[in-house]
Amino acid sequence: FVVFEREVTAGHSWRTRYPRLHLHTVGASSQLPGWPFPDHFPEYVSASDLAAYYDGYARTVLAPHVRYNATVTSAKPAADGK
Repeated sequence: FVVFEREVTAGHSWRTRYPRLHLHTVGASSQLPGWPFPDHFPEYVSASDLAAYYDGYARTVLAPHVRYNATVTSAKPAADGK
């Protein structure tokens, strides 16, 4: 699989939100499976922390699959239907 990211970092849209934005759910409900939030994150994660978390996940777990600075203009199934 391939993940196309328009920006230079994953989670970029979270970096452009207002500075005081925090998730309204506790961290344990919002973290990705197998990739827990760092211990230093507060119970309600800030937008900037979430952006860094997503970028860390993309650069560590998804690294071989992510294409940064990529714009998708169209998509269609491969010949095998996938």
